[in-house]
Amino acid sequence: MTIIAAYRDDDSNTYLSADTYGFDGSIKTACGSKIVKISDTMILGIAGSYRIRDFLQEKSERIADEERRSLRNALILIRNDYRALMKEENGNKEGIVSGVILGITRGSLFQMQSDGSIFENVGLDRENTALSAIGAGYEIAYGAMWTLNNCLPYHQGPTGDQIVSNAVKAACAISIYCKDPDIVYSIKHD
Repeated sequence: MTIIAAYRDDDSNTYLSADTYGFDGSIKTACGSKIVKISDTMILGIAGSYRIRDFLQEKSERIADEERRSLRNALILIRNDYRALMKEENGNKEGIVSGVILGITRGSLFQMQSDGSIFENVGLDRENTALSAIGAGYEIAYGAMWTLNNCLPYHQGPTGDQIVSNAVKAACAISIYCKDPDIVYSIKHD
């Protein structure tokens, strides 16, 4: 299992953090099993089958080319191939193996469910578009991000990378399915 948290600040900078608990139950030092950097402007986190990571790494160049033209086109490209992968993983049956992709781009967060549905800039509460989390302990991570983001004045509050890092740490402290330490990626909005 895994925990991945994403946050977008008021300046449209985006941050993504993940724990280092590998798909095979071992500790991965650089989140290699969970994070795929498509380009300097798109980073994806994966909760689910390791084949999702392999699929995204194979398609990263093509996805990056599409993303330069349009984020929407890149997501549609991922979705179509992702649906086929999930169908293959499930032996052509629906819903046995699942996975979720949580991604950040310049100024945007998105989630892609195993059925291929895409939610852009939608948080867990479907209203707070600055926060999102997937995987084991996602409710804990989401609650930690909400608290850190909303309970302190903006000038006194933590930075975006501190918000996602602390959200992952909170989930790891409570959930047995994820483990510290975490790693943080960010994309600055130009």
